[in-house]
Amino acid sequence: MKYDIYEAFKNLHIKPTATVFIHADAIVAAQLEFKKNNLKFLQNYIIKFLKKNGTIVVPAFNQKSFAEKKFFNVNKTKCDIGKFYEEFRKNKLITRTPHPFYSCSLYGKKKKKYLNANLNDCFGKNTIFDFLLKDNATLINLGCKWQCTFVHYIEQKIGVDYRFFKIFSGKITINDKSRNITTRYYVRNLLINAQYDLSRVENYLKKIKKINYTTFGRFEVSAAKIKDVFEAIIKLIKKDKKILLEK
Repeated sequence: MKYDIYEAFKNLHIKPTATVFIHADAIVAAQLEFKKNNLKFLQNYIIKFLKKNGTIVVPAFNQKSFAEKKFFNVNKTKCDIGKFYEEFRKNKLITRTPHPFYSCSLYGKKKKKYLNANLNDCFGKNTIFDFLLKDNATLINLGCKWQCTFVHYIEQKIGVDYRFFKIFSGKITINDKSRNITTRYYVRNLLINAQYDLSRVENYLKKIKKINYTTFGRFEVSAAKIKDVFEAIIKLIKKDKKILLEK
């Protein structure tokens, strides 16, 4: 079973030189029953696959610390979006970006570039999401419902009416050195109560054959190029401004 993730990536036409942005559910590691720390074992094999020339970007987001406490510690603030992401953040091979809302765990060839992403915006120019588009990264969903944080970059770029800009200020700490920072966040308008449903985007990607699927043990894995996702959403949103939301 340990080499199945290699086989899955090969089936998805992911090369060891790729830049990948991974959404995942920790449950996929539960099937690796021959290891005590299955999740770390799986993550290390993903790293090994892309080790020499590829780049791994994994969400390590925390939405509350900076917004509520006006403080974010790169080394100590926990990722609050799930076990897969938090365990990846704690991996000793990983370096975390210092963005106070949308930090990511990094490994690989382009790590230095992504570490220098813009911290004064969440989704704008030279943010990590902008770099993912410029590098045409591969969006991987491993054992989870199709997710795409990158859609917020597109929403900000076109200016959807259910989000607006809000400025947050506070302090970030990196290796015990602190500094003040102000960042712009294109936040969701809570009065509208907009809930996301990305199934129509995923179905359109299937229709135009811009998303690939395979399995990793009992679980589905998918891969799509970020530029294809970007172009698909731009096309869909011209027809329906709320294509990303529940009807």
